[in-house]
Amino acid sequence: MLAKTTITISVEVKEFLDSMRGNKSWEDFLLELARKAKLADKLLALRELERILTMDDAEKLMRIIDQVKLKWGLRE
Repeated sequence: MLAKTTITISVEVKEFLDSMRGNKSWEDFLLELARKAKLADKLLALRELERILTMDDAEKLMRIIDQVKLKWGLRE
């Protein structure tokens, strides 16, 4: 069995999270919440890259990635 621990949060935060949790266990709910937050961060970073990178920049990056793969002996 995995070790368990507790976290201390305000009653208001617990009630808010509990209203979102539905019938999931706290562990499943918090893992899902963390995964969604990570995905949202990645999507925001991707959006920012799309905003600042040109097609020429993207092509240069792909060439660099291909060179690194060759150097490290990696395949597609």
